[in-house]
Amino acid sequence: MDVSPRFGEALAWASKLHARQMRKSKVGDRSVPYISHLLAVCALVWEDGGDEDEAIAALLHDAVEDQGVTTAQISRRFGDKVARIVMDCTDLVPDDPAAIRHWLPRKRAHIERVPGFGDDSLRVLAADKAHNATVMVWDARDDPRSWDRFRGGLVGTAWYLVRMHALLEQRLPQSRSVAKLALALDEFLKRYSLSRETLLTREPSALDLN
Repeated sequence: MDVSPRFGEALAWASKLHARQMRKSKVGDRSVPYISHLLAVCALVWEDGGDEDEAIAALLHDAVEDQGVTTAQISRRFGDKVARIVMDCTDLVPDDPAAIRHWLPRKRAHIERVPGFGDDSLRVLAADKAHNATVMVWDARDDPRSWDRFRGGLVGTAWYLVRMHALLEQRLPQSRSVAKLALALDEFLKRYSLSRETLLTREPSALDLN
């Protein structure tokens, strides 16, 4: 598969959009540029059999949520398929302050949308969650309080990732990214003595999330 100039254009745009954004995690005292996550997700998508549109969507999957880019802008530059995948990966629109405050309803609504996604969107979503979960596990090894940086905290984040993994595994059982997510979750749950069954079967309100 040849890589077209569209991919280079998307990479340049993503680099510009996220130039000043850093990851929540750090390596020692050093901040990590956000573009590292986008590149990692993109690589996982390619390695999972994704096409160029999916790889471009991976580079732009946080552009709406974090940088206020519109779907119309993405569609105009890279087509409707890329725009659709990006929106499927988006659970927060920046101009909705209520959604920013209410983490649990936002994540629950996103989970409820997942069964309606195409395999292309699921591949990008799986890569995103796999990379995030892997980094979270590494951060937790270095700093047990790393979960304080996340709105959902330890249990909320575990609930979200376990639920998401169950849906992704059902639809993409051969996905490398889904397998990577499973490995990270196994360590995640074991380290904090969390029950996968409990997180899958109990209602979020019963887990004392907010």
